[in-house]
This record gives sequence, C-alpha cells and structure tokens, in this order.
Amino acid sequence: MVPARKILTPHLLLALLFLAPTGAGAQTRDVAGAKDFPGIGRFGGSVISGYQVKDFDAARIQAAPFRNDKPADARRLEGRITRIAYRTNPGPSILEVSRNFETQLTKAGFETLLSCDTDACGGIPFTEAIDALPIPQMWVDGFNYHYFAGRKAQASLDGGRETYASVVVSENNKEIYAQLIVAELGAIENKMVDAAAMAKGLGDTGHIALYGIYFDTDKAVIKPESRPTLEQIGWRASRSSTSSSSATPTARAPSTTISICRAAAPRRSQLNS
Repeated sequence: MVPARKILTPHLLLALLFLAPTGAGAQTRDVAGAKDFPGIGRFGGSVISGYQVKDFDAARIQAAPFRNDKPADARRLEGRITRIAYRTNPGPSILEVSRNFETQLTKAGFETLLSCDTDACGGIPFTEAIDALPIPQMWVDGFNYHYFAGRKAQASLDGGRETYASVVVSENNKEIYAQLIVAELGAIENKMVDAAAMAKGLGDTGHIALYGIYFDTDKAVIKPESRPTLEQIGWRASRSSTSSSSATPTARAPSTTISICRAAAPRRSQLNS
C-alpha cells in the first residue's frame, strides 16, 4: 500500500525543485512497461510518469470531504490495484484534465462518490490521507488540486468485480500531474505451498501449479528467495523416490518431473507427475 502523501509546502517545493523535469531533461515518453488502464485512457499529450500494478494490494480512497480535518468516509480497498501517474505539459488547467477523466470514468460505468476542489475536499489534511506515487512520479500540491472518486458495481452477468477508481490532479511548475487508481476488489489467492499440498494435487489431478520460484529477467538462474519452495519440491521428490523403490512391479509410484513455464508466467512453475 502506498504510504500517506507528503504535501508540497513552499519549503518542500524549494528543497525538491531540482527534481522537477525542465527543458531538455523533461520526460518525453512513458516509463518502461507502462500502459493506460483499459477503457479509461489518458488526457491528450500526457506521458506516464509512474506506473504500478499489484495483483493483490490495498488502496485508500476518500468517498466524502473531510470534516474538521478528519476523514468522513475513508475506504480501504483490497484486490488488484493499478496506479498510473501522468504528466502533461503546460497549457491545460487542473479542472480541464479532471473533467476529462471524470467524463471517461462515467462512460465506463463509474458512479460518482466524490468530486471536489481543494477547499471543498478539506485542504492539506485531505491530501495527506490519499494514496500517491512518490515524487517525481507524482506531485500533489496541497494548496491546489482536484479529487474524484467513483464506484462501479459488480457486473453480475459477466462475473466482473466491484471496482473503485480515484483521480487526483494537481500542478507543479505549470505542468499538470494526474494520478489514476483503479481497485478491482477481490480475495487474496492462496499461493502458500507445502509438501502435503503437492502430494494431494498430484494424486488428484496429476499436476499442480507452484508459486515462489523466481528468476531474473531473461535469465535461467533461479534466485535465492526460491529456496523455500524448492525445499518442499525436494522433500516431495525424495518421498516419491522412496515410495517408488519400495513399490512392487505392478504398483509403482508415478515418476515426478518438473517443468518451468516461464513464457506464460515468469514466476510460476508446473510440477507434473
């Protein structure tokens, strides 16, 4: 979960001014591996300055303005979380970028929970309670921003998940920064593995899916953090070998092979019997 946002006060702005992209050093293309959220898109002329997708994480949204500098309806959402920050060159206003995102989210089926400007939201305390990617990926000026939060009900016919979205738009050095967060609610997938579960899966279906075997990008060397899963595989293999050596010719234990399916899922392996 992204930590509470540090607000850009005048002193902090001066201290971090050298981080702001200016002139020839300004970002001209999306960060590597980034893409727009399907069906939402981006404001014209923007580039993706920050990008983060987690299969399971938590995000915070505010569904109501602050009251007495405190949240009135803060929601902690768990599931698949996508965070995308955009930077737009000088020209458009905060409100123009905000309204474009809101229109697009409405077309995508999101109902508005909250749409507010700086003072109506709750000023600086409000921005301290929202998620934001770190500087310089995203800038939030606590004195000048617009916030939107919306909810899309679960689609009962297509098996879709209840989804929330928030957009915060602010300004730094006359450049507009916008961050979209989309939270697709869902329970965490059980990726724990042990030898007993392996044995049951092999006995029931003849194969199991394993998580926890890690590789560096484009390399075949298994990373050290894979050791717990490999130890469980080794234990299971040794048990299978012992069972096989003691079995009668007409009742041999099945042999066990391991194949790593990296192309489809770099962090997933298959253990087949």
